[in-house]
Amino acid sequence: MNRDRRLNLDWVSVRYRSVMMLVLAIAGLAVGGWLVWSHFTEANSPTTLALRSIEKAESLYRDAAAYRGGPELAPIREKAREHLTQSRILFGEERFEEARVKAILSRNNSQKVIDIARSGETTRTEARFYKFNGGVQVKRAGSLIWDVADPDSPLRVGDAIKTSSSGVAQIIYFDGSITTIKPGSLVEITALSTDPRTRRVRVTESLKVGGVLSRTSGSNVEGSFHEVTTQNSTARAMTGSPSEFEVDYDAGTRATRVTVHAGEAFLASGEKSVVLKAAERIQVAGEGEFGRKEAILPSPRQLAPGDHKIFLTPDDHLPATSLVWSEVPGARGYKLQVGRDSLMSGPIEDRLLHDTTQAVLNNLETGTWFWRVAALDGSGEAGKFSHVSEFRIAGPESELARDTTPPLLVVSEFLQAGSMVIINGRTEPDANLWVDNLKVDVYEDGTFTAVVRLHRDGRNLLEIIAQDPAGNETVARREAYLEVF
Repeated sequence: MNRDRRLNLDWVSVRYRSVMMLVLAIAGLAVGGWLVWSHFTEANSPTTLALRSIEKAESLYRDAAAYRGGPELAPIREKAREHLTQSRILFGEERFEEARVKAILSRNNSQKVIDIARSGETTRTEARFYKFNGGVQVKRAGSLIWDVADPDSPLRVGDAIKTSSSGVAQIIYFDGSITTIKPGSLVEITALSTDPRTRRVRVTESLKVGGVLSRTSGSNVEGSFHEVTTQNSTARAMTGSPSEFEVDYDAGTRATRVTVHAGEAFLASGEKSVVLKAAERIQVAGEGEFGRKEAILPSPRQLAPGDHKIFLTPDDHLPATSLVWSEVPGARGYKLQVGRDSLMSGPIEDRLLHDTTQAVLNNLETGTWFWRVAALDGSGEAGKFSHVSEFRIAGPESELARDTTPPLLVVSEFLQAGSMVIINGRTEPDANLWVDNLKVDVYEDGTFTAVVRLHRDGRNLLEIIAQDPAGNETVARREAYLEVF
């Protein structure tokens, strides 16, 4: 069937002034969009987030210092001051994530001083968002409305937090413990308290669906605990010593899985209970029946690139980036995640790898990247993830490309004691330093001290790498020999 296709053209008169106004409007939108994007990027950088937290901590501490109160306020106010001082020091050392944690702890203690002075209540405590990314919502106690998460609003008993399939949230509690809420999860804070007589701390979270990973600092008095409840069980870690445990709950099957990575946890279901130690996992069926304990594999050691390493590229992409990690005995394979944020919300790379301990990523764009890896056991279950390591790709337009001078690196002492090596030296104060691919802190005057364990019998070649903010590197190599009798 043939159709008569005709093109109809209508001429429209357009004034020159109208064209110019349109061009200016488009240009204005482009510039405005760039300014908004630039502001958003800068406002969410680790430096800005840490500085903002310190400023708020300082303001709240001044308010807390204005209240006299009784003798019970003095130690709490002193804690707020100590955390604030530590935060300022860490910020000066450019350890922005740690500075932000201390600032939040200072704010929590200052707020507690104010609450006690106003109401005389000595057990009121709270939590705050440490970091979040993707879809994260909060429903306040007694409310039916879900609101978008606000980093400046405190979280209290009865508040619920919900993450989307690509959302991750980290909550920091008044005692310094941090809970990571996984994607697709729903958690309610059901108890926050400090016994005024014994100073024992209690933190309880109710996991409705999804999963959480909780880490405690071990700074509480003996008898304190952090627990996660599900419909059929309660996992409790005593927080008088550092601990790290993971709880996952499937609302469909009503099954709970508890994994302990550090310390130990007490798990109860009905009249039954069990103690889990580090590197152990157990499943609790919907009816409350315990499965058998399973050992989980340790995390691989990340070998390359070094944490916070900078790559300079003549283009806007790095042709290839190799991620390398150590072999884990008994591992069937490895699970690798690579993403644009440290929380790994919606990682762009999520690979299962077999018969290899490295991966090559092609054509990564400029900017900051994060990665972590876990070993897979015989049944394909992932063990403990490594810490999240960071590297940066800088393009030709970056100011870093103008600096081509490698940093100073002096090794003044190299002392071996058995399987341990102590290394003292000096580099530039703003340099990153790695010894045997392990990140080492550099002090304000550029000096450093590293304690390294030798990993193999016989000859060990240790590389000491200093990299300045422009990506220039200086490498020193030293040998050590390990004899096992």
